Amino acid sequence: MKKSLIIILILLVLAIITGIGFTVYKLSRNKLSSTDLTYTIDNNMSDTYRMFSERGVFVDRFKMPDSPWIYSIAMGEQNTGGYFITIEKVNIDENNNLEITVKENKLAADDIVIQVITYPVCSLQINKEPNSVVVKNTEGEKFDNINF
Repeated sequence: MKKSLIIILILLVLAIITGIGFTVYKLSRNKLSSTDLTYTIDNNMSDTYRMFSERGVFVDRFKMPDSPWIYSIAMGEQNTGGYFITIEKVNIDENNNLEITVKENKLAADDIVIQVITYPVCSLQINKEPNSVVVKNTEGEKFDNINF
């Protein structure tokens, strides 16, 4: 009787230790694998920059230590006002791969807009360089990486 009670207690203690160990492992794994990338979205950028005349993703970084990485997503040159692009979703996986989903507003045939060339653009500022960057619109069409 004592042997079976001791065996049961040992198994119970092992089960508790295993459960605690698994929980600690899972929490530490999440902490290690979770990204420490932080970002800021700017959907209100001026659309008069001729440098964004090509549709795609541009990257820029200030020439200072620990400066952020700025990813500008451009629709390219548009012949009228009324076009805009906004960041809808940002996903950073455990390997620091960045996926950005944008929504492109396109004009209807009967829209009344200003007749001026525009360069719709939005940006994402991130504190560290991600391993990879993929930008696509809500229809799944990918943007080209222009200068990286």
